Amino acid sequence: MVVQLVLNGIIAGSIYALIALGFALIYRTVKFFHFAHGVVYATGAYLAYTLVISLGLNPIVSFFLATIFAGVIGVVIDRGVYLPLRKRKAPNLVFLIASFGIFIFIQNLLQLI
Repeated sequence: MVVQLVLNGIIAGSIYALIALGFALIYRTVKFFHFAHGVVYATGAYLAYTLVISLGLNPIVSFFLATIFAGVIGVVIDRGVYLPLRKRKAPNLVFLIASFGIFIFIQNLLQLI
């Protein structure tokens, strides 16, 4: 029982560490806090869950497909929203507001789905 609790703690801590590393990497690279980062993770998690439960795919295969999908969402967000703002040399506050808008949009889209 204690071993299971320790393993669960290590797994949960590892997930939190990976998400925190993602936040730190994005912040150090683009110099603004990307609110939608967590929602992109959630989208990948929901997709993996859907692939396993609804389609009956292997969990490992669904994990890799969801990871690729989340990466594609990140690239689409960067190219569709942040690249035009970078070309216009927008201030960091505009990036922060755009990031919050993306966060709200994807979160509500997930709730609708």
